[in-house]
Amino acid sequence: MKLLKLRNWTQPIRRQVCIVDNRETNFANYGMIVDTSGVYFHNEGPHILAGYSPPDEPPGYHFNYDGEPFFLNEIWPRMYARMSAMERLRHVTGWAGLYEVSPDRSAIVGRADPTKRIYEAHSFSGRGVMQSYGAGQALADLIANGKYSTFDATALSRARFDRNEQVREELHI
Repeated sequence: MKLLKLRNWTQPIRRQVCIVDNRETNFANYGMIVDTSGVYFHNEGPHILAGYSPPDEPPGYHFNYDGEPFFLNEIWPRMYARMSAMERLRHVTGWAGLYEVSPDRSAIVGRADPTKRIYEAHSFSGRGVMQSYGAGQALADLIANGKYSTFDATALSRARFDRNEQVREELHI
């Protein structure tokens, strides 16, 4: 059996997530807030969940959580700059995980190899839940019909990198 060798366009980027306490602030009516600084946050039970990936951190398989110092140096200043109600935030706990990030920070969806019936949908960079429905519809069409009909995901093909074409969504850092 011959293995299919494809160029790996995805890199692992560590995202650290903090659970913080501030019972005076409730974002339940706002869903997830993505700040232009790159921090995102939302209510998580009685707490706030906030995540961030420093842009100068090199890619790699880093799973260590830097704890309260990360919260104090990276997340808290960005949240406080957004709204002064964040001055009383207190670090509770957290973790680190990986985002799969493509060169243009957009998903890769479609045939992995144009000559084979091997498909891929990855590199959503933390937006998988938001984009999964459309990606699933597109892939279902491609698999069942050999072409896109409901949602054309051609722009998200891995071939875009070979053509030096990128799909940029500037808000997502």
